[in-house]
Amino acid sequence: MNTTFRAFIAVDVEPQPNLTKFHHDLMNVGPGLKPVDLGAVHITLKFLGDTDETLIPQIEVVMRRAVLGLPPFSLRLTNAGSFPRRPPIRVVWVGLKGAEPLAQMALILEEGLANIGFAKEDRPFSPHLTMARVKDPKASFASEKMVERYKDQEFGEQAISSIKLKKSVLSRSGPEYTTVLEVPLH
Repeated sequence: MNTTFRAFIAVDVEPQPNLTKFHHDLMNVGPGLKPVDLGAVHITLKFLGDTDETLIPQIEVVMRRAVLGLPPFSLRLTNAGSFPRRPPIRVVWVGLKGAEPLAQMALILEEGLANIGFAKEDRPFSPHLTMARVKDPKASFASEKMVERYKDQEFGEQAISSIKLKKSVLSRSGPEYTTVLEVPLH
């Protein structure tokens, strides 16, 4: 019997001092804003959803194709923002500079994974780091103020040396991520 798991392909991000401070301030916004666990912060390249374990070898082939000829690189974490741009906001994020290689990988992943049955995204890849989700519109105003405070902030540099197939298990305390497969850049 085949088993499935909730999956996505991502790049892990190490917490930088300014990112940690921003996260701490988001934690103090109050109820209605759910910051992402700092140890689980990542950049999603492709959300797969429920994934049959037997597809892992095919997913790996597509992942290897996505990083082919791409050496490790760095990007800058900079500027806080929100989705949507108009209130009430739903997501607080940090922007990425130098993320063109991520966009290239995301495009190759999108095309290759569509060939093995994964649905294509409705919207183009938008490289960002999700920091918090607004669960209650009442938290939207305080969240907007926090975004305004950090909109021009530099959050540090991040080295990117691999992409990972991740398993997501939803629990009451939030999602728990484990790495199923790691493909290095070279």
